[in-house]
Amino acid sequence: MNALTCRRCGVFLTEGSLVRLDSAVFCAACAQRPDVDYLEAYRLKYWGRRDGWAWLFGVVGVLQVVSGLVALVEAVTRNRWGQLVSAAILGAVGAVGVGYWFGLRAARWLQAGLLVVGGLFLLLVGVTSQPALSVSALFSVAIAATVLSGVHSRLFFKLDVPRERLRKAWELEHDNRLARQSVLVGALGFVVPLLGLVALRMGVVGLRRVDPGAFPPVGRKRDAIAGIVLGVVTTGEWLAIAVLSFS
Repeated sequence: MNALTCRRCGVFLTEGSLVRLDSAVFCAACAQRPDVDYLEAYRLKYWGRRDGWAWLFGVVGVLQVVSGLVALVEAVTRNRWGQLVSAAILGAVGAVGVGYWFGLRAARWLQAGLLVVGGLFLLLVGVTSQPALSVSALFSVAIAATVLSGVHSRLFFKLDVPRERLRKAWELEHDNRLARQSVLVGALGFVVPLLGLVALRMGVVGLRRVDPGAFPPVGRKRDAIAGIVLGVVTTGEWLAIAVLSFS
């Protein structure tokens, strides 16, 4: 029988003393370290924390509630009874946004529903008269999908997120960002001189940082290589242009 050892500190473990994190085993002390269980640390960082959408819905919601109340008072004082319904709807929509800001789970579903309904309405209007509105309709539906399934949104509402989804979100936000950015800079190097050299440098540094065994692991090796290749190609492109220009 093979002896089990903690992946981080190397201490020998028994089945009763080990902690399994994904495909690795750790001792209890190492498993509690945020650099070891970095996905749990990531989850706790955003647990109950408002994301950008929450602030947007909250601020807009307050403005809508205030506008609805003003319109309601105006309708009553000036006997404009036809405005009562529109004022009430505006206030109700704003209340949903405020409820979303406070983390009410029912408001989460209502907000997504309002976005979908609004998107369908824009799509209908766009198809019949203004095709440009179709883009806004798709954007509205995309926001609704983010509201319901986005990792930060779910963590704000204190909903469980599978570790695999946490890993993908963490990798997108924190894993070797220099290597990832080298690809973008390298692509821009086709149109902006000297950015190829910057991408080349970023790719080399990003490649040196790659360490799958680190805590937390550092990946994006392919991105770093792609940044290096783009940096070499775009630098060669501008050198060729310079040589041809002065020959």
